[in-house]
Amino acid sequence: MDRSYLVDILATLFGLGTWLCVNGLWVELPLLTQRLPEGWNLPSYLSVVTQIANVAPITYSALHFLFPKRVSEKWSIYFVMTVGLIATVLLANFWDRTSYVGGENHSTALIGEQYFYSLLEQKLYEKIC
Repeated sequence: MDRSYLVDILATLFGLGTWLCVNGLWVELPLLTQRLPEGWNLPSYLSVVTQIANVAPITYSALHFLFPKRVSEKWSIYFVMTVGLIATVLLANFWDRTSYVGGENHSTALIGEQYFYSLLEQKLYEKIC
């Protein structure tokens, strides 16, 4: 059997990167809840945003079915890596930024970045399964 261990290691690191980003926020919640306006409601917001991101595998599957020559695995990996890099840079710089939504102050930057990380994680799970 011709098995490339380098490819196995790189694939593992690829999947681990997004998993660490999503779950790293959960580890930091005790610190984040003290500094952000949602307080302990923040985990609820993050859970909802993570669940909404479940549309990513459905969207990718539909686009791949409708446009098989335009939506390829190669380009979807490039897209995932680019969005992940941008999301990481933005989160590092803007995690504590808030804005008024519905008359209340919310951590829109953090919640938005969680959404993009969750989209990427869902996309990676689709690739693995």
